[in-house]
Amino acid sequence: MPLTFDEVFGWLNRFTPTHLSNRDILNFFQLSDNRLSNTARMDALEELKRTAANTPRPLHSAEIRLGIARYFFANQDLRNAYAEAVRATELFRPGSHQHGVALWLLGMIEWGLLENAHAYSQWFLARRTFVECQAQRSQLGDADGVNWYVNCLEEMNIDMAGTVEEAEYWLNLFEPSKINEVAKHYVERLREQIIQRRFPEAYEVSRLLMSIGRSNLDPQETGEIWVKLAVAIQQMGELRRAINFLEKACAAFTPYTHPWAVGKWMMGLLYARIPQEREKGLKFLMETITIFEELIRTYDFRREIQRRDWYQIKITQMHRVIAELY
Repeated sequence: MPLTFDEVFGWLNRFTPTHLSNRDILNFFQLSDNRLSNTARMDALEELKRTAANTPRPLHSAEIRLGIARYFFANQDLRNAYAEAVRATELFRPGSHQHGVALWLLGMIEWGLLENAHAYSQWFLARRTFVECQAQRSQLGDADGVNWYVNCLEEMNIDMAGTVEEAEYWLNLFEPSKINEVAKHYVERLREQIIQRRFPEAYEVSRLLMSIGRSNLDPQETGEIWVKLAVAIQQMGELRRAINFLEKACAAFTPYTHPWAVGKWMMGLLYARIPQEREKGLKFLMETITIFEELIRTYDFRREIQRRDWYQIKITQMHRVIAELY
């Protein structure tokens, strides 16, 4: 993915001064100085932890904890990075710029821990926070601030476009879901079980969803159910089985429609993660772009400008995703 942890961390004080003291800054410098002994670096870490625990200023504590999370992440200690990032996220004001940064970083840590559902949720909230912050900058007449958010949101959207979770979000972007209430109930149960890492229970719920999908007479609803199952199955680590569900979904969707194209994109992303199937993945990804180009012509002819422009923007982002993957 194009965004790195250090790059996003660098956004933290883009609009506000740091809350760190000179002593904190020195400790972070020592913590990252490999010329010092391990004992000296651990002493700096312990002092930072004590300061974060004892300072009466929540934003001071939050910034220290996020800095500690950065240190642990760089050293591939994801569990400790996660613990510190969660504490930092809880301390920043919801909806604030710094909260959005913390959410994105927390998502990066969770992605590294293979907690894909959690990670995507953090990124979705971070993106929404940045959209709201951009609107606030616009109201203030801060053109530079608005442009800064525009550029950051573009990078965030590219990162997210490379996930099947984001593609699932695209599925019903223009038309409401066709899934009935009973199936929706099982979809939510399935997500809850996966988030809680209760995979045996998740498999049981997935079987119930499969039975609904097989017995349904509405191809669109059936296709959506297969997509939901595919996303869930890949979050449990079974890429090939997830691809099988996406094949079923594409067989149910009307060819050359929006859902059909989204299903193809998802298949391409999963194939790209299987070393011996990467060329097949590229084929599906490029096929999706071709379908989106045709949809641009369709909605331009219908004068549905907003939808046409959405496809144009996504095609640009998709090319960036493919460049990152290949």
